Amino acid sequence: MDPAAQIGLRDLGYAIAKAGEDKEKNGGKIHVKAIAKQLRKLCLAAAQTADARARGRADRIEARSKYKLVDLQGKQIAGVDPHLKEEYLADEDFVAAFGVNRETFEKFPAWKKQQLKKKANLF
Repeated sequence: MDPAAQIGLRDLGYAIAKAGEDKEKNGGKIHVKAIAKQLRKLCLAAAQTADARARGRADRIEARSKYKLVDLQGKQIAGVDPHLKEEYLADEDFVAAFGVNRETFEKFPAWKKQQLKKKANLF
């Protein structure tokens, strides 16, 4: 987990614990402002981290050499990470292999990506 997210979760936990303590002092009422504030910070940090990772991944993919689908199927090519062959596909071959663009593919859960890679013989 991202260190910023860990700190955010810790702070959220403190805010919840504090609200529980305050509940006893305030006649059973919980003031949720502190919890909501920490939750907003955590969500913002998570979104910023996800955006940064997506931009970094897109930059790395753009910088890689592009290959045809038939060149990557079932073969090991020097300089190509065998676990990330989909990142080396030319754009038109990527869509042909997976039926979706890169952006949509990245949103899929890991199991679905693996399933599509197996179907396209990219192992």
